[in-house]
Amino acid sequence: MTVSIVSPSAAAVKPRRHPRFRREDIPAPEIDPVLKAFGRHIARSFHRGVVYTSPP
Repeated sequence: MTVSIVSPSAAAVKPRRHPRFRREDIPAPEIDPVLKAFGRHIARSFHRGVVYTSPP
């Protein structure tokens, strides 16, 4: 039995930008402080080069 590995063409795996949902701005006082802190945590970590992935 011969095993061969078949890989897709480069065009098939070309990365694409995900479409961004356009939403209205939320007034700052309405944003939960815990959520704001989490956003700042992610922004600082991203700036330092830490990569977050979603859980499986």
